[in-house]
Amino acid sequence: MILMFLKKVLFNFIFILLGLFIALGLTELIVRFYLYKTKVISDKNCRQEDQLLHHSLIPGSNCRSKTKEWDINFSVNSLGLRDYEYSLKKPKSVFRILMLGDSFTEGYGVELEETFSKLVEKKLNTDKKEKFEVINAGVTGYSPLLEYQYLEKKGLQFQPDLVILNFSMTDFYDDFIFGNKKLLIEKDKMFKEKIPTTTWLPLISKKIKWWLHQNLALYDFLVLWLKRIANPGVYKKNIIDFEKGDIQNDQFAITRKEINEKDYALLLENSTENLLKIKQLLARNNIGFVLVIIPHGHQVNNQEWGKGRNFWGFEQGKTYSSQPISDLFIFAIANNIEILNLLPAYKKDPIISWNDNYYFSYDGHWNYHGHQLAAERIYQFFQNYLK
Repeated sequence: MILMFLKKVLFNFIFILLGLFIALGLTELIVRFYLYKTKVISDKNCRQEDQLLHHSLIPGSNCRSKTKEWDINFSVNSLGLRDYEYSLKKPKSVFRILMLGDSFTEGYGVELEETFSKLVEKKLNTDKKEKFEVINAGVTGYSPLLEYQYLEKKGLQFQPDLVILNFSMTDFYDDFIFGNKKLLIEKDKMFKEKIPTTTWLPLISKKIKWWLHQNLALYDFLVLWLKRIANPGVYKKNIIDFEKGDIQNDQFAITRKEINEKDYALLLENSTENLLKIKQLLARNNIGFVLVIIPHGHQVNNQEWGKGRNFWGFEQGKTYSSQPISDLFIFAIANNIEILNLLPAYKKDPIISWNDNYYFSYDGHWNYHGHQLAAERIYQFFQNYLK
């Protein structure tokens, strides 16, 4: 009787253990599939700190960029630009356009050939006998202050006939931060801070933990979940820790009603001064200058950038202020700067379909259709510019 009882207990134990291993195995497969589908792959290995320009792209680097909204290749040419290879010296009989801007110009989230710079180049070379080159010098996080420095030290070496500066609403914030060394140091420090770690499973050796980390996605998933519980202030979900309208930490402050008049005027003054410096630099070198204003989704209508608004504290179903765009337009006209305001185009053109807008719903940058529309408007503007 005792022997039979022991055999039965052993059998049940083996059965339960086997079931547990099968369940863990299935869970591991599910977690691996989930992480594969949702894993974000950053292009940070194609970027570097830069003593002159704060940050820049690494010449000759190649990366993959993946989020829930895209999976693209990100490659940098030998001159440190996200573009095809071009000679530094302009070939004869070529009209060369140098595009400056931030992540919208760089083409964040789309393939290189889908960026509006390359689409404009393709349109120009299809319709015109004269050859055109449109060089994409856009870099995520750049603004007129850095773009002036880039032009002065590097950009003019391309001998451009025309410089198009694509100005987005976060440029106001970036100009302010880059112009304030103390704030810039604090911002850099914040982004370099490592997420707090906690020693889990203290009775297990580091070798075993390392093996688990290398071989079990479920282990990493559970550890991250525990860290979120232990550090809720660091792992905030769907929101960034900032104060609305605070120009020291709110990238979109200038588009909010919460910003006070003094801070609004300061942001506008900083950026317009930098734009004037760029105009003067180009004029001294007999180079044309066009300012293109890029609206953000929450300024276009109440639908664009639908799922990512909450992350920045913007309400669903609401269209936000385009006053800074109007003020930039007035500034440009007053200072004889050629200007193209893209806001009317994105407001006027109908949404392509109910689930296919011009901006990525989560990320907020232009998708391929957004780049297509920008390219069409810039191309049309350029036709008149050449007359």
